[in-house]
Amino acid sequence: MATKCLAAIVASIFVLCTPNGHCRSLTFRSQSDDDERDRPGSYDVFDDEVRGLSENQLKTKSLCSPTCKYCDCSSKGLTSIPSYLSEDVVVLNMYNNSVSELANNSLVRFPRLEKLFLARNNLSRLHERSFSGLVSLQHLSLVNNRIAMTEHSIPVGVFLPLQKLTKLSMERNNQNSTDPGLDYPHLALSVLGQLVNLSMDGLRNKTFGPGFSNMTSLRHLSIAGFVTGYCKLDVLREDTFIHLSSLHSLNMSDCFIQGSEVHHLTFTPLQNLKTLDLTFNEDFGLETFSQAVCALKNSSLTWLLINNIVSRFSLALRINRSHVDCLPTGLLALEATGNSIEIVDPSVFSALPQGLQLLNVGDNKFVFEHYLQYLWQLKSLKKLMLDGGSYLHNIPSKYPFSAVPHQHSLLQADQYSRDVIHVAQRPSQRGDLESSRECITFRLPPELEELEMSKASLKYNLSPIKFDKRNKLHTLKLDKNYFPSAVGPFEGLEKLAGLDLSRTNLACIKDSFFQNFPFLRRLNLGENRLNSTPDCLLKMSTFSNLSRLTHLHLDDNGLYHIRPDLFLGLHSLVSLKLNNNPFWIFETRIDHMAQLRELDLHLTAVRSLSPDMRRQIDSLKNVSVNMASAPILCECNNLKFLEWMTSSPAFNKTFEGYKCAFDGTKDRNITDGFQQILRNLQRECPKHIAIFFIILAASLLTTLIVVAVLLYRFRWKLRFLYYVAYQRYWDRCPQAEPGAFQYDVFLSYAFEDEQFVLNDLNPALSSLGLRVLIHGRDFRAGEYIASNIVTAVKTSRRTLVVLTAAQVKSNWCTYELQMANVESAYSGRPVLVFLIMEKIRRSRVGIELASHISTNTYIAFPPTAHRTNDQLMKAFYDRLANDLRG
Repeated sequence: MATKCLAAIVASIFVLCTPNGHCRSLTFRSQSDDDERDRPGSYDVFDDEVRGLSENQLKTKSLCSPTCKYCDCSSKGLTSIPSYLSEDVVVLNMYNNSVSELANNSLVRFPRLEKLFLARNNLSRLHERSFSGLVSLQHLSLVNNRIAMTEHSIPVGVFLPLQKLTKLSMERNNQNSTDPGLDYPHLALSVLGQLVNLSMDGLRNKTFGPGFSNMTSLRHLSIAGFVTGYCKLDVLREDTFIHLSSLHSLNMSDCFIQGSEVHHLTFTPLQNLKTLDLTFNEDFGLETFSQAVCALKNSSLTWLLINNIVSRFSLALRINRSHVDCLPTGLLALEATGNSIEIVDPSVFSALPQGLQLLNVGDNKFVFEHYLQYLWQLKSLKKLMLDGGSYLHNIPSKYPFSAVPHQHSLLQADQYSRDVIHVAQRPSQRGDLESSRECITFRLPPELEELEMSKASLKYNLSPIKFDKRNKLHTLKLDKNYFPSAVGPFEGLEKLAGLDLSRTNLACIKDSFFQNFPFLRRLNLGENRLNSTPDCLLKMSTFSNLSRLTHLHLDDNGLYHIRPDLFLGLHSLVSLKLNNNPFWIFETRIDHMAQLRELDLHLTAVRSLSPDMRRQIDSLKNVSVNMASAPILCECNNLKFLEWMTSSPAFNKTFEGYKCAFDGTKDRNITDGFQQILRNLQRECPKHIAIFFIILAASLLTTLIVVAVLLYRFRWKLRFLYYVAYQRYWDRCPQAEPGAFQYDVFLSYAFEDEQFVLNDLNPALSSLGLRVLIHGRDFRAGEYIASNIVTAVKTSRRTLVVLTAAQVKSNWCTYELQMANVESAYSGRPVLVFLIMEKIRRSRVGIELASHISTNTYIAFPPTAHRTNDQLMKAFYDRLANDLRG
């Protein structure tokens, strides 16, 4: 199955160096589309230097005033140059006004003017003396007007006063660039001997006339279409550039060049050319290019852009040696994105210019094939770019310009069909499958430093992969792909210093993944899903091998929790980005990061930082903390944090973007650096604190009272349970069989009633066969009295309370009664029996004892007058004995 292969690094600026030590910067333009080729709509051009003028070049505040020297008179609805401007004006910006005419001598009063911007006005023609007096002018912008390229609109002598002019911008003036009545104003331009940069619209089937031969300083010519200007060349003849031999750069992007109308010698005069841009000429074709570029093989060309010179609807193409044999030998940078390339013949790599340092072939249709093993032959390559497309097309509104070459093209249809790779024509994959069983070791170009696979539609688990160690790769971009898990390890990339895995749907990182990156300094894991898999949550061991890491991005990962030890191994960290995560507690170790300069917590749910985190931040002398858009709690219980934050050097004192959160109300944006909030809280919080402590004290007191009441209410039960547990622990409470007791009755009586118990009650009950437990006789010596009482109650069927006035007063008798009552409630069996010996006033008995008597069995002892009646006493004791047995 065909898959995306390697992709490479794209940098916004790339520095190329020739063998003689000359270096220059190459800035990559973004790929764009043409409005007539189903791309996004029109674009309002605004000159680049005008964009910067209002911010950087205007050195006075008196804009468009009588005293200004750097005058910004843009977008004021002016119909002419203001008459009140002084002769000292150096820069005049008239962008986006309604000036329709520059009359003769209308600018003669500005002898010191160096830059004049007249873009986007209503100019339709120039007069012969429109620029008279501008002897110091160096830059003139006439972009986006209606000045047609005719001798009437651009008179021959109009530019004669501009002998110091070095840059002239006059593109986007000829919307109907196919009008046969238009021609390049070579005679008018021929007097500009100092002109270096020229940009204008590209005209159909026109040559650059002999007047351009006089422009010996001209180095840069742009006739690009779409965004920049209007261009529909269609044809490139043999003599199109014959008078432009001094050019160093030529931009013909978006110019509708037809490959069938390109003469193979058209570029012959351009031997001094260093940069050629043919981007977005979808009918140019690779075959036409490979023939036309032969004229430049020995030229000075170092940078060649042939992006999208094949129809976007083309079938997949195979690049062979014939396509690259004529590339300039001194080429340093080649861009060939969006050309439907699928296969590269292995011989191509050795045929590419040996000094090639940059190769951008992204947004093609590459498949994983054996040609990849020949990449190492690009021995000077430093940057390889194979990333995906960066723009979207509109739905086509018409059929492609050329799905196959024109019938009269230099490329014949049968040859074209041989270069198109069809799946059905591919050889059997059996041999490839056999060889794929061997472990692949990728051999990279030996000087390659940056490799990008950004937005390349790659869908893999990042399983183990091995690279040949003979490489210098230091930056690897894999962002905007689909890598749900990173297992690794990656072998052979020990020099890697930058790794970008952002926006890859990464959910799981195994500890083994980072084990072979000892020099990694920049790691971007932002905009992933690192909180979605419970068994793959980030932990200390995840980053433990990255001791040299300086920049870590974990933003926008849905992290709800940051482990305290997560960053313990990162001693060299300079920047830590945790923004856009929903965690609300940030409690982790950072005080070991002596070099930390940036801690980004903005757009998190953090409401405060603990005293320990504040201490750690204070220990890091140069750290900057960002908590913008976090819901910082602005209430009394967070006052200490607010005071610390507003005084800490770690925070920007403007607090732009910060907000206050209040319980139960909407968040409030901060505009005064928290000053008003602090004053309010410092005034109100002491009252709140006093109220807080009063409520706290009242709550504690209430709690103590409730606990005391509960303890008192259940005091007997608690004591009973305590001694039961105590006895069980020491195995001193015999465990009788259910329904079997050691004694029938435990006699509870006061000391004053002991003689009655020993002489009368005990003998009478014993004679009736009852086993009687008497504390004075049967309690175990050396044991706690309370413990003996509990044992007596539990081992006796009944507890007989001899109720007398003395018994009511006795504390131990009361204890015995309460233990018997608790045993009754605890075991569910009747325990208490009361023997009422005498009448006692209710007030002396008490409510609790009266309740016990009323809910248990009780029997009155016969009055004194009847105690001598033996028959009556026998009947009494028989009844008592029956009650005690029951």
